[in-house]
Amino acid sequence: PAAEAGLREGDVFLALEGQILFDVRDLERVVAGLAPGSQVAIEVVRDGETTTLDIPITRYPTFVYPLSAGLWSFALWGFVVAAFLHVVGIATALPLARTSVRARYALAMIALSALWIVGNLARLLLVEVVGPPGQPGGASDQAFQALTLVGLAGWIAFPAVLLANAARVSGASARYLRATHLLRLLAPLALGGLAVATTLGGAVGPHTLDLLVAPLVFYSAVYIALAALIPIARPERTGDLNRTGDLQRTGDLPGDLPGGFSRAGSALTALVAIAAAVAVSGIGTVGGDVGTVAVGAVVVVGQLLSLAPILLVTVATLRHGKVDDVLTRALTTLIGGGLFFFAFTGTLVVLDPLLQRRGASATVAAALVGVAIFLVLERMMRRLRQSPPRWLATERQRMRARVAAFQETMQGFVDADALASETIRVAAEAVGARSAMLAYHLPSGRGGAGGAGGAAVRTPEPWRTARYRPEPPLLTLDAVTGLFAALPAEAGVWARRAELRELVLTNESARRFEAVGAHVAVPIVGETSPVGLLIIAAKRVRRAVYTLDDLDVLRSLAASFGLAAERLALIEREKELARQHAEAQLVALRAQINPHFLFNALNTIAALIDEQPADAEEAVEHLAAIFRHTLRTAGAATVPLGAELALVRHYLAIETARFGDRLAVTIQVPDSALDAEVPAFAVQTLVENAVKHGLEPSRGRGHLRIGAERGTDALVVTVADDGVGIPALYGAPESTAHHGIGLSNVADRLARLYGQPGLLRHDSRPGAGTWATMRVPLAPTTTDDGRRTTGGALIGDDRTGGDATEDGRGVNLSGQGT
Repeated sequence: PAAEAGLREGDVFLALEGQILFDVRDLERVVAGLAPGSQVAIEVVRDGETTTLDIPITRYPTFVYPLSAGLWSFALWGFVVAAFLHVVGIATALPLARTSVRARYALAMIALSALWIVGNLARLLLVEVVGPPGQPGGASDQAFQALTLVGLAGWIAFPAVLLANAARVSGASARYLRATHLLRLLAPLALGGLAVATTLGGAVGPHTLDLLVAPLVFYSAVYIALAALIPIARPERTGDLNRTGDLQRTGDLPGDLPGGFSRAGSALTALVAIAAAVAVSGIGTVGGDVGTVAVGAVVVVGQLLSLAPILLVTVATLRHGKVDDVLTRALTTLIGGGLFFFAFTGTLVVLDPLLQRRGASATVAAALVGVAIFLVLERMMRRLRQSPPRWLATERQRMRARVAAFQETMQGFVDADALASETIRVAAEAVGARSAMLAYHLPSGRGGAGGAGGAAVRTPEPWRTARYRPEPPLLTLDAVTGLFAALPAEAGVWARRAELRELVLTNESARRFEAVGAHVAVPIVGETSPVGLLIIAAKRVRRAVYTLDDLDVLRSLAASFGLAAERLALIEREKELARQHAEAQLVALRAQINPHFLFNALNTIAALIDEQPADAEEAVEHLAAIFRHTLRTAGAATVPLGAELALVRHYLAIETARFGDRLAVTIQVPDSALDAEVPAFAVQTLVENAVKHGLEPSRGRGHLRIGAERGTDALVVTVADDGVGIPALYGAPESTAHHGIGLSNVADRLARLYGQPGLLRHDSRPGAGTWATMRVPLAPTTTDDGRRTTGGALIGDDRTGGDATEDGRGVNLSGQGT
């Protein structure tokens, strides 16, 4: 107001209301005695001339000291930085406070300190932009004083809460805490009462609110010093606070000190606080002088002193939060705000002459410019937050981008073990873990129950594991299943640090995880329930800690792995269903042959009973041997050629009883071919077809020849007869067209087993008979599930070979007989 009234630096004071004063102190006393709102005439000498100025007297802005340009700039920028740090701290602590009591204490202390820091910054900005409060009792003055009172509430409450928290987590007895509780509250209650009374009444006696500066700074310095000295006096290690705020000693980590203080930080904070208390006590009592730049600087520094304990108390908690994200967002917001301000102001400066010449509305133009700049900057800031430039992106954000790129490739894996190995490597490197392990099982198609917490899932297959730089103690299968069973049914992350812990385990379960060196355990959730566990050990860097960012990365990787594993399990189940379907089709084709053969055999035996009972009895024995062979090979898609020829021998023995001397048989098979796999009942079906359709219609003696040759890649089996032949094949090359149930089924089974058509061929000539040639690939391969096959045919686990002499009669496999 004096400057607005015309007072200038360099003016020489002459008189106040006609009273000449010769001492600055006398002038200060007279001015201090004037009531706010009054107006005085001051005479000054300027350039040798006397000038009278009418200057209004206003309330001094409480705790705001424009005593010099340097002090004002220091106070303004000091509170800007302090407010920025408090906002970052609150944004970092909020996510942690959902699960950690210690984080809630940190959040409360930051919020209380922010009341004063942010409140005082708002008052400084108001004075800077608008000017000091107006007429005492007016709206602006009352708002200014209310803002001052809110700030004072935070300034007074913060040191008290800091000291109470330090005393609680130091392990002091409950009796001691109750005894000292009232004593610790005495000073803040007294100062708070004085602040309220002074603000509401304007003064308490002759003292205004401004005169509480020295006591407030002294009080906060003393309480901060006491809170910093407690860790030095009681240095025992402690755990986190439980839900009720009491110290919980289970799961303690080495190196933690009460309240998050370190010894060096505690000592330094205590020394600075004591020095501030001594300096402030020298200012004087409640009537002390705050009118010099030096004293104003001490007061401002004392106000900003709360930053040190805030950092010391909360850094142990806040370092587990998303500090990088919060800082990046805060910086991008500041950049966006600065760009908007300069773009808006610069555009209006450029447009102002044009608007004046045209007489256009400056208000409308400003609104349009503001909207346009906002839309452009909003899109730019969105891109900046999503893809920050390299100079703004942190290493953690770059690692997160690499993790996201890996997640996009996870659906391309076709092997679960390879996927698990790559996932655990990426996860460990992303969070900087010293070692890690991933244990999981893929649910099979069979129904059942299992999973953590008793949740119902498909019957699991055996556990699989993937490790990254394993360290003792190594996890065993029993340990993995025990840890998996210890997790509750609900999905959540267990962490050794309570600031990150989503799942609260029993002490016994927590000790299990700690015993294997686990710092973080993330369940791998399948469709409905956990199917595995991601266990992360300590960080590689000493004293480094896991953060919410790390948990987000691990949780995201675990979820992506769970989905990819479910996809692989689904593929495996589809392959298994396809295999079972193919086997079922083969069994169905084979089942069509057995009744056909049984019908013919029973007809033969029935014809022999009356005329040749001895031959009928022998035929029954051969039929029994055939049934034994059929039962033993019921689950096999293929059998050795030797076993198949034994079956053929029993069949031909039955047919010989019916045909007598009309049937001659020659079997020429080398020993090297006897162990080659052929489709079950395939050779027998070819032999039966030759007897029934080639030799039986012939009137004379018929000759049946069975031969085999083993090559490097295939076994060729030939069944030939000199019967009536097939007129449809006369004069035509070898045909793959087949007639009748038996031959069609053999051809279909060959095609399904080996994936190749045309493996069964026929040829027939007039007067020479018919030839059937069956080619069986022998190249060994391996199926997707690891079981060996021969030429693509699946060999079942219950494969049974035949016995060349199973009925004791001595079957001739290489000679000639009837």
